[in-house]
Amino acid sequence: REQQELAAYQKKKAEQEKKSDKPYQPTETEKQLTRKTSGLGAGKKQYALPTSGSIANRFGSVQMGELRWKGIVINSSNGAAVQAIADGRVILADWLQGYGLMVVVDHGAGDMSLYGYNQRLSVQNGQFVKRGQKIAEVGSSGGQGKSSLYFEIRRKGNPVNPLNWVK
Repeated sequence: REQQELAAYQKKKAEQEKKSDKPYQPTETEKQLTRKTSGLGAGKKQYALPTSGSIANRFGSVQMGELRWKGIVINSSNGAAVQAIADGRVILADWLQGYGLMVVVDHGAGDMSLYGYNQRLSVQNGQFVKRGQKIAEVGSSGGQGKSSLYFEIRRKGNPVNPLNWVK
């Protein structure tokens, strides 16, 4: 049943992307923010993905109608470790509508990484974390039908393509 739902979803997503007038193009503001050096540094694919798995949804791709993904979705095993991509301080470790159990790490200089859809959190608000430290476990909270991780990077409050930083 899950396979059928996934196939139907992927077909619908592909149709929506075809209907889109043009593929996602980063704005000039996003390009400038990506080039600036901050808490995470310039985007040079210097960090590992926060969990193992395959990318199901990419930044800027059509999510639903006119909505576009502000991060990426990584399909992974239920309970797989979610690791902080860089050192920082946890500013949110709680349930967030639409994202389920969410961890937000502040890396300084206006850079944050967000990790959603988790089944279990391993950190608390205010806690300092190190690069590679387990902060959560992959799940399907937030209304997801399949175990996955929602991962987003924000620079000065603006979502930017995380694939510029992770490999």
